[in-house]
Amino acid sequence: MSRVKRPINRTLSRVGVTFIALICLLVGTQTYLLFSDAYYNKYEESMSHVLRYLEGIVDEDDLEQCIEEKKKTKKYKILQKNLNRFKEDVEFSSIYIVLPSEKKDALQTVISARDSSDIKAGKEEPEILSEMKGYTKKKIGQYRRALISDTITFFKRSDDDGRYLVAAMPLLTSDGRLCALACADISMKNISDPLRKYMIISILLTAMIGTIFVVILIVLIKKRVTDPVLKLERSTQHFARQSNEGTDPGQLYFDVPEINIENEVQSLSITIEQMSYDIKNYVENIMSAEERADTAEKEAEGMSKIAYQDALTRVKSKAAFDVEMEKLEEEIKDEKSRFAMVMVDLNDLKLVNDKYGHNKGDEYLIGSCQIICKIFKHSPVFRIGGDEFVAVLRGEDHANRNLLIAKLKMAFKTTSQKEEKNPWERYSAAVGMGEHLLGNVETAEDVLKRADEEMYIHKSRVKTSEPR
Repeated sequence: MSRVKRPINRTLSRVGVTFIALICLLVGTQTYLLFSDAYYNKYEESMSHVLRYLEGIVDEDDLEQCIEEKKKTKKYKILQKNLNRFKEDVEFSSIYIVLPSEKKDALQTVISARDSSDIKAGKEEPEILSEMKGYTKKKIGQYRRALISDTITFFKRSDDDGRYLVAAMPLLTSDGRLCALACADISMKNISDPLRKYMIISILLTAMIGTIFVVILIVLIKKRVTDPVLKLERSTQHFARQSNEGTDPGQLYFDVPEINIENEVQSLSITIEQMSYDIKNYVENIMSAEERADTAEKEAEGMSKIAYQDALTRVKSKAAFDVEMEKLEEEIKDEKSRFAMVMVDLNDLKLVNDKYGHNKGDEYLIGSCQIICKIFKHSPVFRIGGDEFVAVLRGEDHANRNLLIAKLKMAFKTTSQKEEKNPWERYSAAVGMGEHLLGNVETAEDVLKRADEEMYIHKSRVKTSEPR
């Protein structure tokens, strides 16, 4: 054996420190890679929900009128209150609607949410189309590109207050024209701080585990400085090289040297081997935690889809309709929107089932449902009973409700009279509509009841179909 130039204890100490540093670097890097995307996806999903909610409470046509006339309407003021109240409940830095100027490099405020801190600071509600200062040409270009996008756009911006992640979604009027750009900002500190904290905890825990075993190693080596110690040193250095060069946690294993002296050195060798397995398992557990979280989320989404979708027709289910009714009740209370309900009751389903079998009855249901969905292509359709469907009309479909009702009745009348078709392909139905107007003191059940009553009136006028 060659004579070493440095005491073996000092050499082992330095190797141990290097080992701990490499493991901490590996754990820190893997933690960042594993969880950074998860944190960004989490916040982007949350910001998307906020913008979808904002899209739902904004009357784009009224907002366009406010922009053109630079006057705040009643709906504008209600929207301002809703945004202020909503900002109090979320962790976003800003929620606002802007309009990038086409004539000059400027960003104009349409409406901006204020919370209690803004009010205490004396921040006043901006006037419509007031210019937002401090935005460079490059920043305004980001908002312009988001305005013409057909999806939610995410980008980062920096100003004197810090760095922010911005989500932007264009708002369209009822006839499809661009109205303005809805935006939500969240400070990058909200994303980076939890990630940094988790990385520090992981690194500290790894460093603590590594330090414990290195101290044990040095204490035991002091008792006997022999060839097995040198073998053990070489094996540790080899493990350090694997940790530094490898990216697969499965490669984090300790190559145990052949030591059969039945003393503390052999025990240390076994301990270090166990440590390598613990570290490997720890890193693998970190990686599998995200996989389990993704699996649980997908399972939850699948269960939700099953609960809220009718298995036969693929439209929304009775459970989904109950949720929709709660939303409609809130809209009525807050005077947020006009809507109408269309009740469709199929004729002759029992006749088809009894005479031709339930398989043909299912075909009759699916074909009838396709007619309803084709007419009300912009509205949700629910199957609330065996042969009963409800469509909830808002926006464009609500504006064209009378024309669409007429088309639906004519479509069922036409197909029911096609004698060349099989009996289960001659679809027939009674149709009724109930409408809610802003200011009416009523419930969603009242609107549904009116639709049901109109449907029965229409059913009494529909000629009884021929025997099938």
